[in-house]
Amino acid sequence: MSSVFIQTKNVYKKTFLIEFFFIFIGTWITYFCFTEQVFSFLFGALIAVLPQMAFIGYALYLKGNQPVENKVKVLYQSEVLKLVLTVILFIIAFYFFALKSMALFLGYFIFIVLNNLLPALLNSK
Repeated sequence: MSSVFIQTKNVYKKTFLIEFFFIFIGTWITYFCFTEQVFSFLFGALIAVLPQMAFIGYALYLKGNQPVENKVKVLYQSEVLKLVLTVILFIIAFYFFALKSMALFLGYFIFIVLNNLLPALLNSK
């Protein structure tokens, strides 16, 4: 296994730990400031993080040992998995739960931004 591959796995492990810490802090702050919207914020954050975890898990851990010729195919499969999981989670959120849209999308967009910024910041160190 290449050192770049190992470094990428380590970066995403750190990224997900930091994101779960921020989910905890964000949920805690939301609970004390906007109690009725805490579940919506938490669900929005999980809708952003869980598909990203599935993407990384599939691309790096399940299919990480694929030959170089299949890497693009694995990335497209991972992206489809992430998109489908995101859509399913949004359907569940709106169909089965009475969530506050503002808090749901606030949690979602905060953690989408963190999904993009944290790996870049951790790689720059």
